[in-house]
Formats: sequence, C-alpha cells, structure tokens
Amino acid sequence: MSNVSVNENVNNEVIEDAVQVEIKKKFKPDIKNCLILLFDYIFIILAYVVSLMSICPLDGRYVNGLYITMILIATPFFAMTVIIFFFIFKLYVNSLIDISVAEVRRLIIINFISIFVYVGIMTVLKLDFPYVFYLVGGLLQFIFTSGIRFVYKLLFVKAND
Repeated sequence: MSNVSVNENVNNEVIEDAVQVEIKKKFKPDIKNCLILLFDYIFIILAYVVSLMSICPLDGRYVNGLYITMILIATPFFAMTVIIFFFIFKLYVNSLIDISVAEVRRLIIINFISIFVYVGIMTVLKLDFPYVFYLVGGLLQFIFTSGIRFVYKLLFVKAND
C-alpha cells in the first residue's frame, strides 16, 4: 500500500510541475506584451513632450503655458488611441519572436494614421502648434515605437542564445 501512495504522490508532483510550466509558458508572452504596451504608452507621450520642448526654443518662441497644458491633457488620450490602433492592427498578438516585413509595414501604417488623428485632434481643439512640432513628434513616435520592438527583439534573441 505504501508503494501505491508513493507513486500517487510522485505522479501528483509531476502533474503539478507540468501545470506550472504550462502556466508560465502561457503568461510569459502576455507579460512581455504588457511591458511593450506600457513602454509604447510612455514613449508616445515622451515623443510629443520632447518635440514641444525642442522645437519651440529653436523656433524663437518660448514654450507657451497653453501648449504645455494641452500636451499634458491631450497626449495621454492620444497615446491610448494609438495603443487601440495597435490592438486593432494586432501588433500585440504576436510575441514579436519574428518581426516580419508585414509587421513593420503595419507599424508604419499605424504611425501615419495616428499622426493624422493627432493633427486632427489638435485642429479640432483649435491649437496653433508649429507644423514642425507634428513632424518631429510623429518621427519620434515612430522611432520610439519601432525601437522598442527592435530592442526587445535583440534582447530576446540575445537571451535565448
């Protein structure tokens, strides 16, 4: 009888270990995608804040308090809109193990669409930002969101080697 109970205990431990491994496999990509989503959100906001802070002094203007207020109010909502676009275009579905040409194409399209949405939002709000602000902010947004994915790819490949 003791052999049966020992075998059952061993089998139960093996099953529990297998279940734990499966849970880790399932949630590991989700955690990675959540981190990428968080970095996307932070860096999209940062792109437009950096754009405003760098363009206005070069343009010979001081940074207007209204500009700062509107950036701090509108940009977080805009960043959420971009992340919704990323979900619609399924950029968070893939765990980014293979960054394909199609995925890069989708990233470029999403960034262009989101930049036009941002310009539209700012036009509706009747804010007179310099045109270079949108250009630099959009370029930084693309560089940051693409950079997050490529740095992740390099780190992920490096960790697996």
